[in-house]
Amino acid sequence: MGIVGIGLSADWDSVNPSPGVYDWSTLDLRIAQAEAAGFKINLIIGNSSANTPAWLLDSLPADQKIDLIDPAPSHSTFCGPITTALYWNPVFHQARLDLIAAAGIHYSSDPSIVAYTASFANHNSNDWNIQDTVGLIPCPSCPPVIPGYSCGDITVDQVQQWLDAGWTEQAMLQVGKDICDAAAAAFPNQNIKLPIGITDSILGATDPGRTNGTQTTLCRDIEDYV
Repeated sequence: MGIVGIGLSADWDSVNPSPGVYDWSTLDLRIAQAEAAGFKINLIIGNSSANTPAWLLDSLPADQKIDLIDPAPSHSTFCGPITTALYWNPVFHQARLDLIAAAGIHYSSDPSIVAYTASFANHNSNDWNIQDTVGLIPCPSCPPVIPGYSCGDITVDQVQQWLDAGWTEQAMLQVGKDICDAAAAAFPNQNIKLPIGITDSILGATDPGRTNGTQTTLCRDIEDYV
């Protein structure tokens, strides 16, 4: 009682099994069930690093992706490497824009869908959570339970990994601008939601000199743009 709407989501690698091919059948069924129950819907297509289709990752050269160890014990991938495309890589970026456009073509005319959640700075979910762990990750004892996963205490500097890969606040902000524009164009009849990040944190500095901004900087700049 009192619930008037729900969020329904699908993962990128499930709905986009090959280049240019989209399968909405499972999500369509869930939407039909929600509509039959009288709910309004917030649509979420999870386009995170962890949900990137394998065909897309395989198409990128090695210098356009990095392996980041998952530091979250609550995740099934804890201490495992998540191969992560550089968000500003043109092929990866265009694939995310194409996903938004395809979802809009399929769903924007449905009056029960009242909101669409966009995201661009997201590693494990549709939230704002680019990996930036610096320090010790207490992984399970060696040998690793899963081949390829880390074991024992391991020290990482994921901020430096991003900087070495070419991260700039300006490049990441442009990714966000493009995705917000794409969402607005694809879903003209819906409210657009966007997770935004930390406004004050010990994790705030992207680099010690802050020449590449902070999590707060990127949050503020995408808010100002929207």
